[in-house]
Amino acid sequence: MNPPKTFDNYQILVRNEFEKKKNDLYAGQLISPSTGTLKDLLLICYDKSLSQDKEIFNRFYGLKSDKEGHKQIEESSPDKLRSLRSFLMGITNSPSNYIVELTAILIDFNPRPYGKYLNEDPLEQSKNENQPEDIINTSENIPKETETQIIIQNKSNRRWTPLFIIIVLIIGILSFNVFIMDCNLMVWKNDHYEKVDCKTIEDDTLGKSYIKLNEYLLSNMKKIKVDSSTTFFNKDGTACIWYYKISDNELEYFTAPGIHPETGKTLKAITSYMIEGYVTNRKNDVGKRKP
Repeated sequence: MNPPKTFDNYQILVRNEFEKKKNDLYAGQLISPSTGTLKDLLLICYDKSLSQDKEIFNRFYGLKSDKEGHKQIEESSPDKLRSLRSFLMGITNSPSNYIVELTAILIDFNPRPYGKYLNEDPLEQSKNENQPEDIINTSENIPKETETQIIIQNKSNRRWTPLFIIIVLIIGILSFNVFIMDCNLMVWKNDHYEKVDCKTIEDDTLGKSYIKLNEYLLSNMKKIKVDSSTTFFNKDGTACIWYYKISDNELEYFTAPGIHPETGKTLKAITSYMIEGYVTNRKNDVGKRKP
């Protein structure tokens, strides 16, 4: 018995596929993407997109023509993708149809878009499946009610036993409780991360700096100012400072590796060459402490 082909179920399938693929696609950039990163990835998808995907891009961005499409997306504000980021991060549970379709494009979900999903022949799909599989979906979005909702999709025709249903409910409740306990975010504030409880945040106030809580980054990621007396390397010679190049004359310095909290670009480990060029031989470096 196949589940009804509603848009809600289509959204669930897309969301589940995203969770499976996000660690491997685009070198892990979907794990905690900035809106700028999402725009770059969508540009890649647009350039190689099918006609069915082009229609989604055209409507979402209001593109005038295929020839000018890439340029229009490139010149658009990354803030337009805040809702997409909130959906991918599990912060919002009520995305628009366009957000779901853009997610499907990002992860190459098939069948897409929703219209094609509606027209797919369930019997044709079942030919490619080696054996029946029970798909249990517990919503990873922030619930509006305290009641746990479990959608059970049974691809086989066997009858559910009361004992099996009870086991599924117990697993769902436990998963729900774990999610609530772990429902935390953090946000970049000036030069460090601060912990934020996502249950206290309204979706429409979310900015591009909100990410899932990471205890290591929360404790260790700081933006600092440096001078010639700063310790740049550990005793074993490895870097303990990372940098981001703002311009030819400016660097920002951080105390942990990873991505830049605001731009989403990968930070680089400091080198003696960069220290000599941007710290030792300059009197007015960005990030230099005042004497």
